[in-house]
Amino acid sequence: MRKFISFVLIFSFIFSSISLYQQPVSALSGSQFNPGRIIDDTIFYNSQSMSAEQIQQFLNSKLPVCDTNGTQMHNSTQTRAQWAAANSKPLPPYTCLKDYIQSVPTVTNGGSDLCKNSISGGTKSAAQIIWDAAQACGINPQVLIVMLQKEQSLITDTWPWPIQYSTAMGYACPDSGPNNSANCDSEYFGFFNQVYNAAKAYRRYAANPNTYNYKANRNNTILYHPNSACGTSNIFIANQATASLYIYTPYRPNQAALDNLYGTGDGCSAYGNRNFWRMFNDWFGTTVAVDLPGCSEATNTTRACIWMLRNPNGQSHFTSQVNVRDSLVAGSGYDYIWSPFFGNATALAGNLPVYRLTKPNGGSLITTSKLEYDYLSANGFGGQGIDFYADPASSNSGFPVYRLYKSASNEHIWVKGATDRAAAINNWGFADEGVAFNSISHIRQETAPPAGRQLVYRFYIPQTYAHFWTTDLQERDNLITAGYNYEGVSWQGSSITSDLPVYRLYAPAINQHLYTTSIGERDNLAANHGWQYEGISYYVSKTATSKPTYRLYAPSLGGVHLLTG
Repeated sequence: MRKFISFVLIFSFIFSSISLYQQPVSALSGSQFNPGRIIDDTIFYNSQSMSAEQIQQFLNSKLPVCDTNGTQMHNSTQTRAQWAAANSKPLPPYTCLKDYIQSVPTVTNGGSDLCKNSISGGTKSAAQIIWDAAQACGINPQVLIVMLQKEQSLITDTWPWPIQYSTAMGYACPDSGPNNSANCDSEYFGFFNQVYNAAKAYRRYAANPNTYNYKANRNNTILYHPNSACGTSNIFIANQATASLYIYTPYRPNQAALDNLYGTGDGCSAYGNRNFWRMFNDWFGTTVAVDLPGCSEATNTTRACIWMLRNPNGQSHFTSQVNVRDSLVAGSGYDYIWSPFFGNATALAGNLPVYRLTKPNGGSLITTSKLEYDYLSANGFGGQGIDFYADPASSNSGFPVYRLYKSASNEHIWVKGATDRAAAINNWGFADEGVAFNSISHIRQETAPPAGRQLVYRFYIPQTYAHFWTTDLQERDNLITAGYNYEGVSWQGSSITSDLPVYRLYAPAINQHLYTTSIGERDNLAANHGWQYEGISYYVSKTATSKPTYRLYAPSLGGVHLLTG
């Protein structure tokens, strides 16, 4: 496919991060280009690299102002609108990609056995179309974004013409024939058609690797240019993603193109795959994955590991984006530390978005407060949008993540749990700013309760016919891991300490727990009947109109009690 227009433990605390859209620390060099490994499979097929909102934010960041009315100067005497009128070119208004919308058809089950996920119809933005195609076909949306720039410069063009949308990905536009849209198959005209079919093509290449001339894990003869007189080279293609790029754009850059990486080479230079590699590196970081662990806790779930890294200056960084993590390690000298807590890649019921900002001094800050995010974005901070989702602060559906601040270095950090919080305060001089949000449990996730409520988890012990209840998430997860029969959330208790406390006791002789709201029963059992008082389990409402919880007793089963709502 060709373009039509040429556009030349571990650390106990977590510092804030840098931009999601990582710029290289130093300028790329053509000597870094590996024609046999342009991009790795783990990056190319990472469909979760960006959300639709993050795609929109990226488009906005690359094109802050659109020349909608063609008022910018095209030359020394004519505006773009004047030049277009004088040369029979498209007239304003011009619609830039960040503002582009289109009516999209419903695509059931992806319309093929290649793209598995359906796409709902309706009027959608370019960002949503990119994300939908990426999810349907399992392609990294960053790949599609770079393709739109490589083929038609749509990401940065401030006055795009309709033909650029009609042939946005250069799909079904072979290199033979005239260098214009007449050489393209009009069946595939249209922005949605182009993006979706290009994504589907990449999935088709991977599903049928032996059907095409360029294959992974073997030597391949690759042209330098559509003019065969420019010669060929013998390249070992290391992976399917690189093979797919060559199937789509079947040329490799020659030395002249690599020597002038951001410009033009000579008459035998082809730029498609060079530009793809360069743009991806510039916008999203390295195209080469590093050997780092995956997020096993996220398998078949929405959960995302929040990765912690440390740079050569001793500052820490965390992100839920695997490609950003790998880019920092591979290209910016960061050390991989671990995954200190978990979030969600997409929101579940009860989740809060966690926003990320870059600080003017190069640090960053995360917050669940949209008010704080909007204020700081308008006052010198760089808003990076939603990085992941978490549970509300102080809910018992996840582990607390504390936010702390050190005025001496103007640093914020976020740590999970009381132990790391104490270490940050006592050893590193940070002041506690409270619970920022709750980390998602990697064992089991329930919908977060409303403010002031607690989830009461229920277990069954078949050996003793007994049930067990707890609001302690760590206890719940330990019991699940140990193989106890988890029966889910029984009801919601109260976390308001002025409500009625529910006391928990344990009798080692019969291996039973008892729950009571009676101080007299609690004290009598603890003092006279061998029960051990284990503290307040949760609180319940004193209001008679609230939902009642009933207690039953089965003497024939050895003193088993049952609570039920």
